[in-house]
Amino acid sequence: AATGSFTLNSQQVRITAGTVYSKGSLSDIANGAKVEVKGTVTNGILTASKVGIDREHGYIATPPATPPVTPPVTPPVTPPVTPALDGAALYAQYCTGCHGSGKRGKSVSATQNAINSDRGGMGSLSSLTSAQLAAIAAW
Repeated sequence: AATGSFTLNSQQVRITAGTVYSKGSLSDIANGAKVEVKGTVTNGILTASKVGIDREHGYIATPPATPPVTPPVTPPVTPPVTPALDGAALYAQYCTGCHGSGKRGKSVSATQNAINSDRGGMGSLSSLTSAQLAAIAAW
């Protein structure tokens, strides 16, 4: 703890390591500060056992409390709804021209194998996604 001295109304005050502070410390004491000192006087010097500092009415200014900052409420982001793929429409767009309606019911893997091996020119359909192939197969 800090030790030192100051003068209060012409009375010299000694601060020791055992001095207890209320609402402050030795560094808060300045000209114009309102303080209350309790202790014993020996040889004209007041040895403080307790120093109370009035922060509200004295020279020492306490900054006003800052209200907590509340972050703005952000509404939840709703992911865009992916429309269900229409297997019938995809079949009509990509398959009917060559197959008519007769190749329905083939599995995704059978269709993907035909595309990968370019069977009957089906390699031109390599841009179809797995979701589109699944919709065609499910139809």
